[in-house]
Amino acid sequence: MNARSPQSGMGPGRVVVDVLSGRPSPSVSPDEIDWVGELAWARRHRVWPLLESAWDRAAAWGAPWGVRERLASDTLAGAARGLFLAGEMLRLIELLRSNDIRVLPLKGPALGVQLYGDLAHRLSGDLDLVVPPECLPRARALMLGAGFTQHAHADGALLLEGPNRLIVELHWAFAPRQDRFGLPVRQVMDRAGKVELLGSVVPAASAEDLLLLLCQHGSKHAWERFKWICDIRQLLHVYPELDWAVVMQRSRRLRVRRIVLLGLCLARDFLGAALPPAVEMAARRDPAIPALVEEVRRRLHGDSLEPISFVERSLFHVRARECRRDRLARLAWMAGTFVRTQVIRAGARVRRETASRVRARLRGPRTPLGDDRPADRSRPAAFVLAPGTATAAGIPRTQILLRPGGCVRLRPQQPE
Repeated sequence: MNARSPQSGMGPGRVVVDVLSGRPSPSVSPDEIDWVGELAWARRHRVWPLLESAWDRAAAWGAPWGVRERLASDTLAGAARGLFLAGEMLRLIELLRSNDIRVLPLKGPALGVQLYGDLAHRLSGDLDLVVPPECLPRARALMLGAGFTQHAHADGALLLEGPNRLIVELHWAFAPRQDRFGLPVRQVMDRAGKVELLGSVVPAASAEDLLLLLCQHGSKHAWERFKWICDIRQLLHVYPELDWAVVMQRSRRLRVRRIVLLGLCLARDFLGAALPPAVEMAARRDPAIPALVEEVRRRLHGDSLEPISFVERSLFHVRARECRRDRLARLAWMAGTFVRTQVIRAGARVRRETASRVRARLRGPRTPLGDDRPADRSRPAAFVLAPGTATAAGIPRTQILLRPGGCVRLRPQQPE
């Protein structure tokens, strides 16, 4: 089945999509192709290993050999990074398993092997591991004991940094609470299969669960990267016997039917993925799907390099949900987050302005009062404001320490 050409119109990345979708000819004249711009687009969307693997088609369309050399070099570096991440993933999985903690790799090297058969075709920057919620304290303690440092505690995940600047996200849920994606962790682990990674066997989500997870992850980020659409197409290619009845049943129960249909329609329209008639009919019956596909297409092939804003992303999440309750909850979270952010910024601005006014009032002689000698900047200078001066400055009788560089420190004067 041929892709439906959603990339009509000018914009970067059109030729990369043509190559990856298997079109017999580019949608533009070969003489008009900006291969430097196309390569930059492929790098931005993390699909240059896929472009390198389809080089024969790109070369037939006039791609210069220098582009091939750059692709090969970057792909080799990505494979080396994948090997490093795979080794670290196996080490952490063994650490958790040896302490009776179930763990499921999420994305990363395991997903690359599960979908593409190797570590080179799907790039990863960090590791994502999922543990049952009740095992999180023990898993966190084990990783801290292994040399990791906790940097953040987000809703649904811990951000840890280990040796060699390795970033690991330790999840106890598949999505933040505001995403309202309630796929149970234990059920996914019970249904998980296995995949071989560097000679070891690690758990991998079933095809039906993996499709839900990939669609939710892409929707969470408003499908900013084309790599996530390629993952959907590849999953459909690797698992042709996918149980579509189970997929649609679980998506309805989780109230993410539109999210799943959107991910499938993106894979169909951009990369020519074949969908069963029942899914095609369900997508046609949802009036929001065409507008969401067009929004993603416009963003992917747009000229702007700026990341999507918080408001745009949140509104996309609202439109991607079919349940009114979920849309209202997302709007409420969006409003609350916006208000909290503005309050924090206003408080920081007030503190800066207050500190600036205090420094301006206290700026004066650099030596103790009544002494005309130049100040010695090698050590703090101390003096006491006279009562009248202190009252005029709006502060009590205070001893002021002038630090080198003009910094001041206020210390209450001890009673005589």
